[in-house]
Amino acid sequence: MVSLEQFKAGFLTECDELLVDMEAMLMQLTPENVEKETLHAMFRCAHSIKGGSGAFGMDAIMDFTHNVEALLDAMREDRVPVSRAAVDALLQSVDIVVMMVNCARANTPLPDDLGKELAVTLHTLTHMTPKATQIVPKIHADVPLITEKTSSPTEPIASTTIRVDVDKLDKLMNIVGELVIAEAMIKARLNDVATDHSMQLVRGVDELSHHTRDLQEVVMSVRMQSVKSIFSRMPRIVRDVSAQLGKDIVLRTEGEHTEVDKTVIEHLGDPLTHMIRNAVDHGIESPEKRVEDGKPAQGTIVLSATHQSGRIIIEISDDGAGINRERVLSKAKEKGLIPHDAHVSDEECNNIIFMPGFSTAECVSNVSGRGVGMDVVRRNIERLDGTVNVMSQQGKGSVFTVSLPLTLAILDGMIVRVGAEFYVMPIASIIETFRPNAHDIRHVEGHFDVMNVRGACIPVIYLHRLFHIPKAQKDASKALVVLVENGRDRMGIVVDELVGQQQVVIKSLEVNTDPVAGIAGATILGDGRVSLIVDIAQMKHVAAHYAHAQTHMA
Repeated sequence: MVSLEQFKAGFLTECDELLVDMEAMLMQLTPENVEKETLHAMFRCAHSIKGGSGAFGMDAIMDFTHNVEALLDAMREDRVPVSRAAVDALLQSVDIVVMMVNCARANTPLPDDLGKELAVTLHTLTHMTPKATQIVPKIHADVPLITEKTSSPTEPIASTTIRVDVDKLDKLMNIVGELVIAEAMIKARLNDVATDHSMQLVRGVDELSHHTRDLQEVVMSVRMQSVKSIFSRMPRIVRDVSAQLGKDIVLRTEGEHTEVDKTVIEHLGDPLTHMIRNAVDHGIESPEKRVEDGKPAQGTIVLSATHQSGRIIIEISDDGAGINRERVLSKAKEKGLIPHDAHVSDEECNNIIFMPGFSTAECVSNVSGRGVGMDVVRRNIERLDGTVNVMSQQGKGSVFTVSLPLTLAILDGMIVRVGAEFYVMPIASIIETFRPNAHDIRHVEGHFDVMNVRGACIPVIYLHRLFHIPKAQKDASKALVVLVENGRDRMGIVVDELVGQQQVVIKSLEVNTDPVAGIAGATILGDGRVSLIVDIAQMKHVAAHYAHAQTHMA
């Protein structure tokens, strides 16, 4: 039997959804663009929250939402005009109710003064005297038509969705992961079996593999969520920050129904928020400056999402000033991030903004200037096995591109051997493998070994050195080089042997041990052995640290 607490939890989840819908509708509402149905829909949202909170004894939410409902009722009946002040107050009200809902969910007391001042503002706005009372009769004449249409009886519609606890999805995904591992073990054992029934077993295992893959795809699709839940937050951020900075900016979103694993969604909000705020603060110029440069006074930011090659690509582009090369280099030299005599390419200059502590802000504000910026964004994206890059043209704008895996649970991997140890590399990161010539590899004192690959200078990384693996092939010309790519970085990783491809289930190491630099997790291979998964995003940093340490030890 469902308990009262479970009903309450379900209602609070419904409140979250209603508040997201309200905020999205408010962002579209302006004095020049008033849709009656939008006002009706927002009123219904507020009415549902008020009624449900009263039923569960959440009097503070009920009383505050009553003020919101009253203002929306006055606006939809044209007793109060839709104004910027009213929209601002309603947006602030959404924030207040979100806080109240979160307190109710955590069973924590509300701050004594939460929402009291805003409730007075809502009451004042609700009882404003309309300037043009002549239009009221005409509007009231139209209301019965709307009421008649919306209140007509309809056949009950069966619900095609149910709510599922996230923990149950996680458990289901873990079970599928164990099934994938068990299937790989059966295949490995089958290779050692030579009987008259082996062909029947092979066919049976092939059929099992087919069903396992189908089950895995279904479970993964259930875990998928559209990026709309994150994208919908960004218009409000652009609106608030641009108003604070005195800028006129519009945000366009594209591909908001693109889906990605819920784990990625959970960790994507903060990096995207920071990049959007960065575009508003540093990217888009003031209206006066834009007009002076021959641009429209209103700046544009485009936030888009697409699927490409098993990954999700998110782009944040703006038509602002672009990255000021001279200013970036000056600040970087001033902060000691690069030598004063350094020769920096445009690409290297763009990547300076991802260095820890870098900021071009002249003063600390609520928007920027605290030195905790794009380096944190890159680090958070890399923790998701993703990359972030920027392209910019001064005076034209910038494009930030984030690439992320669709899921963090299962990986198509290449198993490699180094000495007696086995590692897994993501196939999505591998460009090619080859055996190099000895004369192609050069040692740079205090740095990586490097090699020439079709005219490009590529760092060479030896796994046996980084992870202290004995009995590995130390001569790269007698081993294999796996050329991998991480964003715009390419590197050659030296291994003894390619064992084969396998879909693996990623197991976190952090439950039982501290994080290991250069390792993204672990997995169980078909023969039952535990194998570590190489973190391609960290490889270059780990190798640089190793080379630096070796230089100081010499």
